[in-house]
Amino acid sequence: MTRKRETRSVTLMIVPHSERPPLALQIPLWVVPASVALVVLLLVGLFYLGLSNHSLGAQIGELAEQQTVHEGREREMRLTILAQQEEVTGLSQSVERFRAGMLEVENLSRQIREMIGLEGADAVAPATVVPTTFGAEGGQGGSEFGDYGMSLAVEAGSELAELESLLPENTEELSLVLGALTARVERVAPEKRDDPQELERQLRLIAAAPKAWPLAGPITSEFGYRVLPSTGYLEFHQAVDIGAWYGTPVLAAKAGTVASVGWTPGLGWSVVLEHEMGFTTVYGHNSWYFVDPGDTVAEGQKIALSGDSGRSTGPHLHYEVRLNDVPVDPMIYLTLGEE
Repeated sequence: MTRKRETRSVTLMIVPHSERPPLALQIPLWVVPASVALVVLLLVGLFYLGLSNHSLGAQIGELAEQQTVHEGREREMRLTILAQQEEVTGLSQSVERFRAGMLEVENLSRQIREMIGLEGADAVAPATVVPTTFGAEGGQGGSEFGDYGMSLAVEAGSELAELESLLPENTEELSLVLGALTARVERVAPEKRDDPQELERQLRLIAAAPKAWPLAGPITSEFGYRVLPSTGYLEFHQAVDIGAWYGTPVLAAKAGTVASVGWTPGLGWSVVLEHEMGFTTVYGHNSWYFVDPGDTVAEGQKIALSGDSGRSTGPHLHYEVRLNDVPVDPMIYLTLGEE
C-alpha cells in the first residue's frame, strides 16, 4: 500500500473583532521563503530604480545646464554676427561713398580737360568697384555666416585702402587741371568772366587756339607798340618775332589748312594757315616754304624755313595769330603750350 506524501504547511489564524468565527488559512511552508525572496527582490528593484532616477535627474540637470550655456553662446554669436553685419554694411557704404566721390572728381577733371582742351582728357579712367552688400539669406547663420561677413569686411577694407592709395594721385591730377584752368581764366578779359556761358565760350576758344611754338628761339620783338630803329616811328607790331638761324625749320603751330603762300609786302615769303573756331596763323620772312594752298597740315609739320625776306634786319620768324581776322598776342597761347 502506497503511503501518501505529507505536505508541511503553516496555519495562519485570523480572529476578527466580531462574533464571527476565526478564519484559518493553511499556507504551504515553501510559500514563506518564496514571499521573503519576492519582497527582497522588490526592495532591490525599488532601490535600483531610485538610484537610476537620481542618476537620470542629474543627467537631465547637466543637459539643461549645457543647453542654457549653449543658448547663451548662441545669443552672443548672433549679436556678434549682427554687429559684424552692421560693421560690414557701414564699411560697404563708406566704400560706395568714397567711390562716388572719386568718380565725381574724375568726371570733373575730365570735363574741365575737355572744356579747356588740355591733353589727356580721357587719361583718367573711373575706378571699377564692386559694391559690397549682404544677401537676403544672411543674418541668422552660424560660424559660416560669421566667416562670410568677416571675408566681406576684409574685402571692403582692402578696397577702401586701395581707393585711398589712389587719392593722392587723383588729388594731384585735379590740382594740375585746376591750375591749368586758372591759367586760362586769367587770359580771359575780366568783363567776360562773370557770365558762365561767355566764360565757357572763351575757354573753348583758348582750347582751340594754336599753342605750339613754330620754332625754338628768343623773342626779339613783342606784340604791341614798338619804335622802329630804322625810322624812329611808333608802330603797332601785330605779331611776335622769334630769333632763329637762317634756314631753321618752321613748324605749324596747330593742325589746319593752308590758306595762302607766297610773297607778302613787308613779310616777304609767308605762309598763312587757317584753324578751327576762326583762328589763323601767319609765318613771315621765310627763305623757303613746302606747302601749297589747300594743303592740310598737322601740328608740328614742317611748312617753311626761316629767313630774312621782306622788311627784316636779320633772320627771324614773324609769327602772328589772328582770331576772326583780328590780331591777338601769340604769347597768350604760347605760354599755355609750355605746360
